[in-house]
Amino acid sequence: MAEPTKPRLVCCIGDIHGFPTKLQNLWSNLESSIGTADFNTALIIFLGDYCDRGPNTREVIDFLISLPSKYPHQTHVFLSGNHDFAFAAFLGLVPQPPDGSEFAEAWKEYEENEEREGWYKGEGSYTSSIAGGYSFCSSSSGGDIHGFPTKLQNLWSNLESSIGTADFNTALIIFLGDYCDRGPNTREVIDFLISLPSKYPHQTHVFLSGNHDFAFAAFLGLVPQPPDGSEFAEAWKEYEENEEREGWYKGEGYENMHLQGRRWSGKIKAKFNVAKGMDYKGSIYDAAPTFESYGVPHGSADLVRAVPDEHKKFLADMVWVHEEDDVCIETGDGIKHCKLIAVHAGLVSNQDVKEQLKFLKAKDTRVPKVDSLSGRKNVWDMPKELSETPTIVVSGHHGKLHIEGLRLVIDEGGGYEHKPVAAIVLPSMKIVRDTDDSLAT
Repeated sequence: MAEPTKPRLVCCIGDIHGFPTKLQNLWSNLESSIGTADFNTALIIFLGDYCDRGPNTREVIDFLISLPSKYPHQTHVFLSGNHDFAFAAFLGLVPQPPDGSEFAEAWKEYEENEEREGWYKGEGSYTSSIAGGYSFCSSSSGGDIHGFPTKLQNLWSNLESSIGTADFNTALIIFLGDYCDRGPNTREVIDFLISLPSKYPHQTHVFLSGNHDFAFAAFLGLVPQPPDGSEFAEAWKEYEENEEREGWYKGEGYENMHLQGRRWSGKIKAKFNVAKGMDYKGSIYDAAPTFESYGVPHGSADLVRAVPDEHKKFLADMVWVHEEDDVCIETGDGIKHCKLIAVHAGLVSNQDVKEQLKFLKAKDTRVPKVDSLSGRKNVWDMPKELSETPTIVVSGHHGKLHIEGLRLVIDEGGGYEHKPVAAIVLPSMKIVRDTDDSLAT
């Protein structure tokens, strides 16, 4: 008979109130009491009230935010206490009322206490510090990198200089996809990207899949199988008239490879790409430099063995879409609170948004071409239904910088060596480029 599963330990930690030494001592005593093995896999629930009263709230929070990287196999839950909620409200970090009302409308219920309690009336008291616009953790979305590690490193340095180290170190960074192809060193680009979570543990990193990255992953066998049990080969038929011209891959492992993997690793007959004004590099995706960065010739099945496991994990883990419920942008009328949808190419303008998001979150590979990763005109405009709730749609892919209302397209580089790689910073809407020498430190 199998032994019963050992229950997971759960620890609930009470109010800390700005006493870091007490917290550190309690943490050590918990480990001693529980035992290191069980402690390292425990569920730790902090019951809130980290701030106020004690001498060093900052040090308490530094300790708490260090835990996920120091104890990666624990699960940490940080409840908000009333003190923490009030702290966040002063900084403008609590959500807006869902009914669209203003915070000031709710003051009336307690206004008889205002004079006795001495309510704050300083900077931002009526608009920003309560409404959420006074202090917003920076968000940055970076455009297509396409195998140019030096451009990526320069952009990263310029972002830190532009945003400021404190905000940069806690920012949400969304990479909009297309890390590979065209440029000389995809391998070095991915090395840089996978190093970020350990180098910047307090940032949040989102790695969207671009159409090039999807095709790279497809060649390596890293995309999910179709959820309906069908074979990838069944979807080739829709585009088989292009097979000879595009020189689809027919080497080792092609028999059940997603169409985009075959196109990516194939050998296109044409030598010159008229649309882009440059020579093709191996395939219609310009994938030859990616193969070469891993030390194998274009179209070689040896790439599957040459790509390191940590790179394969990165490619397998890429998401097709990312959503944020409350992102701020600066407008002529002040701070505006929006939902944000980040997707490599965009959302199909004439299809139901809810169904598209469901499809993208599932990474549904039944189709031979994912429009939200590969589309052009059909994903350029915002779906009309998004006008009902202010929603930013940010993408790369299109080889240009385009800002129209809440539709943001950030891809100045397009994989060209002579063009910059760019990012947009929210809420300021500032564009930062790798070529901004004046920002370099």
